[in-house]
Amino acid sequence: MMMPVSSFYFRVFAGKLCSVMLMLAAVGPVYSLQDTSAYTGDFWPDNIDGTDCFPEYHRLMADQQRARVVDVMIPAGTAEIPHTHKIDSFMFVDRPTSVVVRNVDQMGNEKVVHQTSGDLLRADSLPIWQFMEPEPYHYVENRDSLNHYRAIRIEIYNLKGIASGSSALLEGVEPEEMFRKGKVALYKVQVSEEPLEIHSNDRTLFLIGRLNSETSVVSLTNGDAVLNLAKPVEESADRPKVWILNEHSHYSLTNQVSGGESVYLIELSP
Repeated sequence: MMMPVSSFYFRVFAGKLCSVMLMLAAVGPVYSLQDTSAYTGDFWPDNIDGTDCFPEYHRLMADQQRARVVDVMIPAGTAEIPHTHKIDSFMFVDRPTSVVVRNVDQMGNEKVVHQTSGDLLRADSLPIWQFMEPEPYHYVENRDSLNHYRAIRIEIYNLKGIASGSSALLEGVEPEEMFRKGKVALYKVQVSEEPLEIHSNDRTLFLIGRLNSETSVVSLTNGDAVLNLAKPVEESADRPKVWILNEHSHYSLTNQVSGGESVYLIELSP
C-alpha cells in the first residue's frame, strides 16, 4: 500500500522537481499517525499542487481562464502523497468511502482534520457537493479496502469579489439548492419535460450531471443547434459528466422522461 513519506521526505523535496519527489515516495519510509500535540501549524510549500506532483490521483481534465476541472481518484486502501490545493473549489463527491484527511507541518508531524465513513452517504443523493477553501500541505487516506474514492473538483481562480449586477441564469426557476460566494454561484435544479432556460450572458458556466442515463433522455440546445451531451469534458459511463457552456449564449435543457433529473450549474461572474 502506497503511503506518504516521512520528515526525511520534507528535507529533500525543497528545490526538487515533482518527479524526483515521487521517486523518493516510492522507496522512502511511510508516514505513521504521529502525536498531533507536536503539530506546529499549516504548511504551504511551493510547487506541491496535486495535479503537478500526483497526476495519477489528480488528473487535470480541463483548464479554462476562470477555472479548471480536476478528476480525483484515490484507490482502495491507499493514501496520497502530501500536497496542497491553493485554489478555492467545489468538490463533487461521486463515490464516497471511509477517508481520513491529515495536515502535515514542516517537521512531518500530522494532524487529523477530517474523517468520514462512506456508508453514511446514500447512493441516491450523489453526487454530494461541498465548497472547499484552499488546503495546506495534507494527504487523504482511503481506508476502504474495496472501493475507490472518486470526486470531481472544480477549482475557481480569483474567487473573491462581488459579482457585478444580477444574473439572468435560470430566470424564473427556483433551484433546489443555491450557494453563492463572491463571483461564483452554484445551483441544483430539476430538469423535466418543461424546458430549463439557461442564459450564460457574460459568465462561464459548468453543467454537471449524470445525463443520458437509463432514467433520462436529456437534450441541450443552443439556438437551433443540438449539443451532443454524449461528449462532455470527460467521457465515462459511470461518472458524473462536466460540460463547459459558452459565454453569451442561450441554452434550453429538457428531459423527455417524466420524473426529472437533478443537475448542477456553476456560474462564474467576470
